[in-house]
Amino acid sequence: MAPIIAMIAITKSFLGHYLGAREGFNGMVIKSLRGKGKSIEINKLNKITALFMLVTTWIVATLNPSILGMIETLGGPIIAMILFLMPMYAIQKVPAMRKYSGHVSNVFVVLMGLIAISAIFYSLFS
Repeated sequence: MAPIIAMIAITKSFLGHYLGAREGFNGMVIKSLRGKGKSIEINKLNKITALFMLVTTWIVATLNPSILGMIETLGGPIIAMILFLMPMYAIQKVPAMRKYSGHVSNVFVVLMGLIAISAIFYSLFS
């Protein structure tokens, strides 16, 4: 009974991820085409999406990248952008936060954020 439950769980997980990714990909393609004044038949787009996902999955399975390494490499700089740079950007762009601009500490926070983000470039080129 356990293998049957495992297969059902794997199938449901795949379908959930696939259908969500397909809808997102289709939405991006439709929006991009709409911006150019074009359209595409939904059945044709679904076939293109399925082929794209098959090829992409095949390449990823063949290359077998380290997922933990990717999370480690990309997670830190993304969190640094969220924690350091986005608030400083908001201080400059949001009128209600304008009262916090002009402090020397803002330069320090941006500098520390850029140093944290530079880790991704260091790991790419070393």
